[in-house]
Amino acid sequence: MIRNILAKIRFYPVSAAALMCGLLVSCSAYVKIPKGEHLVTANKVEVNGKKQMNPEFSPYIRQVPNKKMFFFFPVKMNLYDMAREDPQAVFDDWKRRRTGTVKLLGALFSQKGINRIDSVYVGYNRMLRSIGEAPVIYDPSMAKRTVNNIEGFYFDRGYFNVKASSKAVFDGQDATVEYSVQTSRPYVIDSVNTDIESETLRELYERTRDKSLIKSGEIYTRANMEGEIARLSDYFKQNGVYDFINEYIQIQVDTNGYNNRAQILLKIDNVRRQTNSGTYSVPFHKWNVSRINVYTDYQYDNQSEPFTDTVTHNGLTIIGREKIKYRPRVISDAVFIRPGEVFSLSDYAATYRALRNLRLFSTVSVTMNPDSLAPEKDVVADIYLSPVKKYAANANVEVSRSSLLGIGTSVNLQVAKYNAFRGGEIWNNSLRVTLGSYNAPDGSHGFLNAYEVNLTTSLIFPRFLLPFNTEGIVPKRFSPKTSTSLGFGVQKNVGLDRTYFNFSLDYSWDQSRTVQHKIGLIKFSFLSNTNKYNYFNIFNNNERNDVVDDYLDAHPELVVDNPPDAGKYMYDIEQIMYNDQQFKSEYPDQYRVIADDMYQYTRYTSDFVIPAISYTFTFNNQRYDKTRDFHYLQLETTFSGNLFNALSGVFNMKSRVMPTGETVHEVFGVPFAQFAKFNINYSRYFNLGRNKANVLAYRVYFGVTVPYGNSQSQIPFSETYFGGGVNYERGWRAYELGPGSVSDKTHTYNIGNLKFTASLEYRFPLYRSLHGAVFFDTGNVWYTSSKMYSDERGVFSFDRFYKELSLTSGLGLRYDFKFFIARLDMGLKTVDPSLPAGHRWALFKDGMGGAAFQFALAYPF
Repeated sequence: MIRNILAKIRFYPVSAAALMCGLLVSCSAYVKIPKGEHLVTANKVEVNGKKQMNPEFSPYIRQVPNKKMFFFFPVKMNLYDMAREDPQAVFDDWKRRRTGTVKLLGALFSQKGINRIDSVYVGYNRMLRSIGEAPVIYDPSMAKRTVNNIEGFYFDRGYFNVKASSKAVFDGQDATVEYSVQTSRPYVIDSVNTDIESETLRELYERTRDKSLIKSGEIYTRANMEGEIARLSDYFKQNGVYDFINEYIQIQVDTNGYNNRAQILLKIDNVRRQTNSGTYSVPFHKWNVSRINVYTDYQYDNQSEPFTDTVTHNGLTIIGREKIKYRPRVISDAVFIRPGEVFSLSDYAATYRALRNLRLFSTVSVTMNPDSLAPEKDVVADIYLSPVKKYAANANVEVSRSSLLGIGTSVNLQVAKYNAFRGGEIWNNSLRVTLGSYNAPDGSHGFLNAYEVNLTTSLIFPRFLLPFNTEGIVPKRFSPKTSTSLGFGVQKNVGLDRTYFNFSLDYSWDQSRTVQHKIGLIKFSFLSNTNKYNYFNIFNNNERNDVVDDYLDAHPELVVDNPPDAGKYMYDIEQIMYNDQQFKSEYPDQYRVIADDMYQYTRYTSDFVIPAISYTFTFNNQRYDKTRDFHYLQLETTFSGNLFNALSGVFNMKSRVMPTGETVHEVFGVPFAQFAKFNINYSRYFNLGRNKANVLAYRVYFGVTVPYGNSQSQIPFSETYFGGGVNYERGWRAYELGPGSVSDKTHTYNIGNLKFTASLEYRFPLYRSLHGAVFFDTGNVWYTSSKMYSDERGVFSFDRFYKELSLTSGLGLRYDFKFFIARLDMGLKTVDPSLPAGHRWALFKDGMGGAAFQFALAYPF
């Protein structure tokens, strides 16, 4: 038994850490601060006699007080303080001093047991050090460096006469560091003169002088000086001077005797060349591109192999060590550098970006070198491409939970073929199989009796597939793409089986690094359901059954004992009740139950053809380093069925009456959906903290699907909205929230055709790759018409919608695996719109048992 206990000792660090955290409040914050030293507990800043709580130069203060939990207790510092400086030496010393105890432990647990105690003790102390934070001990040299940083901060902003000082005020073991700053007046730019040796550069400078960031009358800032250097360097390279670099620009500032006014001299020397005989200088000039060589199968380990294939196309020489696998157009369409033209930085950058966007090459390198045939005026572009593997395959497994199916498992197999037909195409194929289990209506348990199989094939072409030239509308430098997809699936799900087919044709392009467009020219979906009447066996609720029983008691002529198809019989009875106007007027509450059930039956079981066209605009200015604040905006609009509806009268399309009473036209014997859909998704991200490691983000989402024409009250289930789940109102499970303030819900899937939601989330690092989050979500779903939902509480109204917004408060953990994020969120219902008005505050009403735990493999937004 003792050995079993010892075997579990690996859990000791976690439990001990949790126990010690609970005891920290009784510990002194100064346990290991050496005598005569002081802990920095506060920094105070005064600028020109005025106190500042959070000055602009805060990131440059070298010593910042230890972080405090809940703003009053330095937990991390105490964790660090608890750890031994050299735990291995401490444990070895204990073994030397306690030889008798060590022998007893050896007899009880063996030497392996002692070694395990050793590793646990050392590991525990090292863990405390790694997650803790060393006490910030006042260091006069650090205060001096801070003073220098502050003066440098203001100097870079034109305050050349700035003076800063520091003073430490001690109170016991506490140290408060006071910083005082006198900025004086900033220097203003008086005049801007130039000394440019190259005639070519002088002409180019004069052309762009009016766009200069250095302007007379403005305050001097180092940022503007550096910005002007970068701007000029890019401008020169854009106009042919490919070999220009920032270091050739000098900006000299003269402030002597000018009464806070600065004279600026912008100086550019000639380019310096190094030869065996020494260094000489020549004027900068424009370079012409003489030749372009593209190496299509460049690898580091095959550089010594000879080239065996060469193709010339549109001025490009395309070279391969093996037979070239790409049609020449694929390469030339992505290269914007052209022989005989002056070098252009934008063409250079566009070439690199377009070749990367092809997704056919693992590495892309574009180099410019003087042409050996004319080394003083011409330059050669050498482009090195390392191809990706022709085939790529992956498989992933997902586990999900449903109130109907319980635990379900999905296996997704994907195979991609790159450069599938030598035209740069990417051919993706996927097979997705989902298995689940549901209980039969008679209560018997099922096992793997629900499944879905989906086959999808898609092709991405690196150009627009259109019968006309689009270069004047969407240039090739926008990386135009055509995507086409074909999918087929069968589903056996809780007895409601279905078959579906979809086809899409999309055109997309990148207008810039931040703006993308996508036009879905064809989005065609076909959905056919079988075993429709089984709905009444699967979605069996007591309220509906009680209403039907009461109605049959009043109409015994409708009673059929042991009907051959119970589902069909229930459908016929509900149809009679739905069309019974007397029943509607005398028993409105009971009628609502039947009407809602008929709406849900139609929504779940209706066959649909969805002939849609869509447009999506996306703006995203996030940088790769993710250290700058950024925005994300996506606008999407979809229209379905307009063309079919216009042709329905011309071709005398067949029609049918839906269970809800509306008459619709059909295509291939199936009603076509007609609706307009609009989605707006906006997110804003703020990077906070000294290392930009903390993020404050918010997201606002609005969506509405408006049925009309051939779909007066019915929308395909796939085009509706739901509340709750892993990304939105995280205090509710998916489909649990809404619609509106409806409380006595009879539906398994609560949906609507209008959704509004907003989220606020603060993300912060905890330990290495582990991050935490605090979040708040609000939102709901509604219907826009009583024709779609008979209960007015579920229909959107401007007078009360703000009273029907849910509120979730929650905490989350995220683990960064570098290539994906694993996320676990705990959401607590804070305001529940389904509760009676005036009693909707729900936080902790059900204790922690009411918390919803959401797991996902990405951020919610």
